[in-house]
Amino acid sequence: VASLRTTVLLPKGKYVFESQCRAAGVVPADAEGGVGLRISGGTRKGVNGLAGNAEWQKLGFEFDSSGAETVLVAELRAPKGEVWFQVESLQLVKVK
Repeated sequence: VASLRTTVLLPKGKYVFESQCRAAGVVPADAEGGVGLRISGGTRKGVNGLAGNAEWQKLGFEFDSSGAETVLVAELRAPKGEVWFQVESLQLVKVK
């Protein structure tokens, strides 16, 4: 498992953490495997992810903040493969 993480302090509300991603030869390690976005403690459960070979596409992870620190995670859970996260597309959007 490889991941990039950052901690943010968010006001209470609903958010979407999103980015453009692409994958090459990604073999998922488990049911939550492959390429994905989430928050620490959150699970993707096989959705909102990429595996195998995938061209650029937007991934997003929706979550509720209780008004505390939140750790954002961009990850690759695979014994093999490559992932690219388009840095300028990484964003956190408040939806409510």
